[in-house]
Amino acid sequence: MSDAQDPRNDPDPPPALAPGDPHWRPPTTNRGKGCLTAFLILIGLIMLVPGVCGIILVGYDWQEITRDQGALGITAGLLAVGACGILVIWLAVRPRR
Repeated sequence: MSDAQDPRNDPDPPPALAPGDPHWRPPTTNRGKGCLTAFLILIGLIMLVPGVCGIILVGYDWQEITRDQGALGITAGLLAVGACGILVIWLAVRPRR
C-alpha cells in the first residue's frame, strides 16, 4: 500500500458524527453482560419448576390442600419460588437505563 492510498494520510477525512446528526447514536453502556443474562435466565427457568409443581398441586386437589396446613404452606412456598423465578427472568431481560 502506498502513502497515497493510506487513509491516515487523507487530507479530507470523513466528518465525525456529532449529537446533532440524525445518524448519531449514544454509545451503549451495557456491553459484556451476555453471560450474566444467560446465567440469570437459566436460574430463573430452574426456579420456575417448583412454581409449576405448586400449580399442579393446587389444580389436582384444592380441597385437600386447604384442609392440611402443612400442604398449604408447602404449596405457597413452591408458588413463591416460581414467582421469584419470574422476577429473576424479568430482571435479566429488562432494558438497562
